[in-house]
Amino acid sequence: MFLETIQQSPTALVLAILQQDLPAGLRILRQAQLQHNQWRVQFRIIGESHAITLSYQHEVVFHEVLACVEVSPEHCTHYQPFRTLQDHHYTQTVVPQRQYSVQINFDPNPAWRIAEDSDPMIEFAFPNVGTLTPVTRIHWRMENQRLTWWTLHTYPHAGDVTYVHSRSQVNLEDVGNG
Repeated sequence: MFLETIQQSPTALVLAILQQDLPAGLRILRQAQLQHNQWRVQFRIIGESHAITLSYQHEVVFHEVLACVEVSPEHCTHYQPFRTLQDHHYTQTVVPQRQYSVQINFDPNPAWRIAEDSDPMIEFAFPNVGTLTPVTRIHWRMENQRLTWWTLHTYPHAGDVTYVHSRSQVNLEDVGNG
């Protein structure tokens, strides 16, 4: 299998942008979907991680997976491990003239504007680690044909918390209109 789960630790996280199918046995804890014209976006919380799938006209454009997984880089359009917890930014053209970008940040308060309470959201709270509760949360917002989604993953360990934020954006205008 090209995607194997491993120990849940922020230093084991990998950002993988994939175009092939995700494994059938993926453990989905929460999910939601957004339909916009001919675009469909699936938001999934998988363990302490996430998988977002962007489809156009019923065809998968890509999967964004931020997870503690062993993944073969040759199966990825983009592959970034986070062993040293360094911030990361990646941009690609996903369909003609449609840019997708993702940023990963390890600060408790990222520099970008985060989601608002009124934005749609899914969340999963895990069993406490001591007095701290690990959480995975996905928010999203459509504005002027641009979809933005934010994720938060918290990893409590030894009385401290490592925060992992991501922000992704893609233009969801229909391809013929751009």
